[in-house]
Amino acid sequence: SIAVNGSRVLLFSGCIHYPRSTPAMWPDLLAKARDNGLNTIQTYVFWNVHEPLEGEYDFTERKNLSHFLELARDAGFYVTLRIGPFVQAECDFGGLPVWLNWIRGIDFRVYNEPWMMAMSKWMKYIVNYVEPYLAKNGGPIILAQVENEYHIGDTKYVAWCGELAESLNTGTPWVMCNGASANNTINTCNGCDCSEYADNHAKKFSGQPLMWTELWQKHENWGNAQFERDPRDIAYVVAQWIAKGGSHFNYYMWHGGNNYERFAAAGITQFYQDNAVLHSDGTRNEPKFTHLGTLHHLLGDNSYLLLHGNVTVSPLSYWDGTENRWDKAPDQLAYEFKLKGKSLSFLVNSAATPAFVSVMYHGKNVTLHNHSVVILDSSLTPIYDTYETPVLFSSQAYDVRGDALAWMAWHDACNASTCPLLQQIRSSSPLEQIKVTKDVTEYLWYRTNVTVHKTGALKLTIGTITSNHIIVYLDGKLQDQFSNDSPSYGKIKAFLTLNVSSEGIHQLDVLSVSVGIQ
Repeated sequence: SIAVNGSRVLLFSGCIHYPRSTPAMWPDLLAKARDNGLNTIQTYVFWNVHEPLEGEYDFTERKNLSHFLELARDAGFYVTLRIGPFVQAECDFGGLPVWLNWIRGIDFRVYNEPWMMAMSKWMKYIVNYVEPYLAKNGGPIILAQVENEYHIGDTKYVAWCGELAESLNTGTPWVMCNGASANNTINTCNGCDCSEYADNHAKKFSGQPLMWTELWQKHENWGNAQFERDPRDIAYVVAQWIAKGGSHFNYYMWHGGNNYERFAAAGITQFYQDNAVLHSDGTRNEPKFTHLGTLHHLLGDNSYLLLHGNVTVSPLSYWDGTENRWDKAPDQLAYEFKLKGKSLSFLVNSAATPAFVSVMYHGKNVTLHNHSVVILDSSLTPIYDTYETPVLFSSQAYDVRGDALAWMAWHDACNASTCPLLQQIRSSSPLEQIKVTKDVTEYLWYRTNVTVHKTGALKLTIGTITSNHIIVYLDGKLQDQFSNDSPSYGKIKAFLTLNVSSEGIHQLDVLSVSVGIQ
């Protein structure tokens, strides 16, 4: 586990992206996290938010990272700061500022001098910015992250990331998550269920604490039904993780918040993860909030036992109704933590079927549902069952302050009169949209003249390489529209047949609408 001021701690963490909520929301979000039994807050640092133009920094309003860290500190939280600088997070260009594309010779996230110079400069700037909030200075930041989910395979670059992190002298451990990691960093897991990672962790990463940086729920995509992960399933994987020696887990997300302005990546809705433990508006997502909160408090109350107790793992005897006898299988295991006459037992059933089994533990018959964990105290009394969610009859009441509500609209920063780059540009062939707009607007008109020598059907093919919409006009009249808002680099291949009734010159317009850069 991680040690803070010489004492080992279990870290129960929730992710809140400060730009995805407002400063007025932050105290309430943090208070609910504390009430729910969390002791750590995790956030990315978004380079594209703080340096939208090279050399021009913005830490105001929703971007006020220092204020967010102060509130977390005052609320008694530890903080994990994931600097990246590539963060993904389903945000525009993965959190990187678009102007990096114009640096000569740059190749992202590999051992490339222009990229490493830009990355190093930004990392040093942020570490200097958060210096007062580092644990060594009495602040809440006890962990930091470099890079993010790295699967490109450049081992020289990975080693350089570790060297860069160490050179920053934060006094904190550094993690690299869900992929390659440098030798001087902690390798961590991201996923819906990291139990398999836990089983192999000691062999692959000997001496490192077992940490889960992203316990996934799911972000929301345009065109898909809203997703809600069952709280019983979340409680099951958390309890199993702790039983297997996990010393840290983090809900990704705790509060999903909202993608304000044009913050979202391709195909991502305005509310980021409304199915998180807190809804996008900050209200509790029940029964998830209460069910998981009960588990957090139980684990917190027994953290010393879990960190310092002796652990015994043994197979459970289960009743085989077919053979009419007690038998043993690897799917039902008991993890018993004992220290100074006190014990806490995790009875884990990892089998998907049958719906439930009866197991025998120290002479006591216990029913385990499929994919569930039952926790027993020293007297072998069940004190928590991941499968049994609370029934909540009371509705939540909210006071709406009329004076605090106001309509707001987002307008593109540029128009043809105020932004020269959006004036007409002539080219012999279509130009890549991002190179023209510099990502200050989602829209670009492509216009050309077509000379028709014979009336009738005019066949036209239009292709795009990233997620967007295209709308086609001929002589000012709408012909057709096509879309692919897939977040996985959705492409469009549009085939049109235009009926041209007269010979001569005709005006062809294509409106390209970006739906975020992945």
